[in-house]
Amino acid sequence: MMKFRVLPALLFYFFSAASSEAAEDLKKAAAFNESAIVKVKAGDLDGAETDLLAGLEYSPENSKILKNLGAVYYEKGVRATQKKDLYEAEKKLKASLRIEPANERYSRALARAVSMQADARAKIGQNEEALELYKKAAQYDPKNASAWAQASNYAWLTQRLDLAREYLDRAKVLDPGDKNVLFLEEKLKKSSQEAQTPVLSSLHFILSAGSSAAAEKAGAQVLAGLEEAYNEVSYELNFFP
Repeated sequence: MMKFRVLPALLFYFFSAASSEAAEDLKKAAAFNESAIVKVKAGDLDGAETDLLAGLEYSPENSKILKNLGAVYYEKGVRATQKKDLYEAEKKLKASLRIEPANERYSRALARAVSMQADARAKIGQNEEALELYKKAAQYDPKNASAWAQASNYAWLTQRLDLAREYLDRAKVLDPGDKNVLFLEEKLKKSSQEAQTPVLSSLHFILSAGSSAAAEKAGAQVLAGLEEAYNEVSYELNFFP
């Protein structure tokens, strides 16, 4: 009879100890979260990242810590983009999206970083690589008509007219009246019948079809429109105390 009386007492002890340990872990996680917030306000993003990762060791599914870590990765990615450290930007912004896959602010920032990588490739004539990167940028920001138009442009440049039309169709659904979309649509109609592929220049989107003043003006308008679209990246940090 004695052992039947001892067993409930032992179970109570073990449950109490486990509960106490879990509570202590939550306190430690909360302390690391608070420390990270202080460091972010002081501009120490590396220190904040370290603290948040430490907090997750004690509370791996803590939603506040995860959201804050995503915000830190986002901020570091945006700053890396501004410094043109584009591969680091891509890495951090992908990390933020892994935490919050549906966060459109994060995906737009990632699209911009990837688009800037594409610009760099286009500038040195690596048009195939530029096309793949512009396509990735459009996939990260699928509601952006300019992103799909940019991908369509480089599909055209690499003589992939079917792909160019596919991406142009995506852009037309989003913004059928966009001047870049209308300009590309006209050029694609003409190029499908031309023996010589039109020459496209500039690191973004100038489409030159001869030396006429009208063509140069149209190309300049397209470039200006895309510059404006891709430079509108606003962001803010939202921390969860």
